[in-house]
Amino acid sequence: MLSDKTLLVTGGTGTFGNAVLHRFLKSEFEEVRGFSREEIRQKRMQNLLRDDRVMFRIDHVREAPPCLRS
Repeated sequence: MLSDKTLLVTGGTGTFGNAVLHRFLKSEFEEVRGFSREEIRQKRMQNLLRDDRVMFRIDHVREAPPCLRS
């Protein structure tokens, strides 16, 4: 059921986001995306997790995503 789905975790490098990422990597999600503004923490988590399904994106949730900005 989840094998073809992507999960987006906002605040992916914070305490809660970290726990959520670890929890959902045990599921069948095809891809898990972490969304945060902490590049160094993203790199650390990427190295720690070493899972090809994890992708991080640097941005801020207070702003519109780049694809929606004019």
